[in-house]
Amino acid sequence: MTSNLEQQADELEALQSIYTEEEFSPYDNERPGGHFLAHIDLPPNFQVQYQLLGNKYKSKPSSSSKLNFD
Repeated sequence: MTSNLEQQADELEALQSIYTEEEFSPYDNERPGGHFLAHIDLPPNFQVQYQLLGNKYKSKPSSSSKLNFD
């Protein structure tokens, strides 16, 4: 039976085979996960609204060339 960490490693390997290095880059081997970059075209005046756990909603205007959620 495979462990959860082995399954995560398999999934990360699959993502690396699907996406380019620019689109998906895994973290170092000490922690599972990675960084995903999506290129999308948004209409004018588009706004992204998101909520961090335990916080109020925040918005990002479409004037931002990159949307980083922190």
